[in-house]
Order: sequence, then C-alpha cells, then structure tokens
Amino acid sequence: MKDLASLSSAEFKQFLDSFDNILCDCDGVIFPLHKPIINVKESILKLRQCGKRVRFVTNNCFDGFMLLSQIFDKTDCKINLDDVVYPTLAMIDYFKSINFDKEIYVLGFPIMKKEFEKAGFKLADLPDKMEDSRAGIRTFAKINPNIGAVIVDADLNLNFPKIFKAATHLKRPDVIFMTGATDRRIPVGANFEFMGPGYFQQALIDFTGRVPLGFGKPGLPFSNYVNKKFNITNPSKTLFVGDSLEQDIGFSAQSGYQTLLVLTGATTMDHVSENNNKEWVPNFYVNSFGDLHQLIIDKLGI
Repeated sequence: MKDLASLSSAEFKQFLDSFDNILCDCDGVIFPLHKPIINVKESILKLRQCGKRVRFVTNNCFDGFMLLSQIFDKTDCKINLDDVVYPTLAMIDYFKSINFDKEIYVLGFPIMKKEFEKAGFKLADLPDKMEDSRAGIRTFAKINPNIGAVIVDADLNLNFPKIFKAATHLKRPDVIFMTGATDRRIPVGANFEFMGPGYFQQALIDFTGRVPLGFGKPGLPFSNYVNKKFNITNPSKTLFVGDSLEQDIGFSAQSGYQTLLVLTGATTMDHVSENNNKEWVPNFYVNSFGDLHQLIIDKLGI
C-alpha cells in the first residue's frame, strides 16, 4: 500500500495513466461522516479535466436517488441517474430481467420499499408481533405462497417476528434470498456507530443454510451489475475509491479494480495495520479524496 502523497511526479503520472474509470463510494468519501470533506468538487472536476469518467457506487439505500441528488447538490456536484448505483437499482434490474411477478418480503428502509413499488412490484406485508404461545408460533410459521423473494437490508425497526418470518419463507428453496448492504458496523458520526444488517443476514444464513445473492458491496452480483451499468469491459483500468476495507476494498479486489483508500470515513490507519485479510489491502491510500485536486496540480502541473 502506497501513500499517493509520497509518489514522485513520474510515479503519480503512471498512477493517473493506469485507469480511465473512477468509481467512488459516497458516505465517508464524498459525503462527510465526521467532518466536512474539503475540495471534493474540485477533485471531481480536476479528474474529469484529466479525462477520467467519475461515477458513484454506494450501499446506501436509506436516502434513495432524490435525496442522494440533494446531498450531491450541497457539495456542488451535479449528478444524474446514470452516474450512481446502489443496491435497490441493481435488485430492481435483476427482478425485471427474470420477469419476477410474485410478492417481495423486504426488510429495509421505507424509501427502498417505495422504489420497488414505483417499479411495479408488490411487497408482502410484514408482521408486527406474534402470539406468545406454542399454538401462536405454529400459526405464525405458516407460509405465504405468494412470496417469491426475501430481501434483507438495513431495517431500523427490525424485530424477531420480522426476521423469523423471513427465515420461514427462506426454508423454501424456490424463494430468492437477496441482500443489499452487508456492513456489520455503520459509522454515523464521530465516535458513534450502529449495528448494521450484516449480523442479521448472517443469522438467516446460519439458520436456513441459504447463500444470498449479494446486491450490495462486496457481492459479486452487484459487481456484475456495476460493470454492466457503466460499460466497464476492462476492470483493471478502473480505480475504486472507498473508505471501508471490507465493503469497498474487498469489493474492488473481487471485481478486479485498482483500489484507493481514503481516511475520512470508516477506516483508520490502525484498522489497516490490524488487517490480516490480503484481499482488503488497498493499492494506494490518501488522507482525503479532496486531496487529489492539489496532488494533480503539484505533481503534474495540470
């Protein structure tokens, strides 16, 4: 792992010439988690000036495209739907590709559910509670034959009845099992994080013996969708910029991308030094994505 700031001008030019596409995570890279990220807009414009195509790949299904657009607008970075990918879009594309016409059981944010409904899919009702008795449990465990898929993303109102009902339906091998974000810890501010969906997804995997289709980083189906969406035919000519070792660097390694870690989000240098997974070692790191603007000026005079 090399520090971009320590490269010579010749080495930095070699780095810049080694990719045509840039894929950026959003939270912790473009959008601040703890404090403002300076010069993000300037770095995007400078990279585009250098002929790079800059797009965005996030696990964030909490905001939806309209809110993501508003957040980008606050950084003066205008985007359109063709610039950004997140799990909901990939899932909808998959369901359309297989002409899916059954109900979907979604454990996720309300905006995620609205996007599925807007795309024409019917969502299954979720339980609020179950009767606290043996007879009640047996009644609760009855299958809804109209449910053909279970999606598990982040659900801030997750409870035992919801996850048990999901497990009940996943016992049927014909029901599609799909995950979005797989983070176990999600930083939401300085020295504060909440429990991510990865723990609950793993519980369902252990209980049902099912392997989900991963339509969020670091899932391979999500990687295939990103490459198709952005017409990436040579992954080695793509640089992925992220702040998470597992979700971003691991995703990039699996996808064959080059990797750049920024230190403005979920990962610190202590995390890097403690990491024992070779697939989570980035090729390069930089303190902030906003630093790229000045590095290009200082090292290449552009």
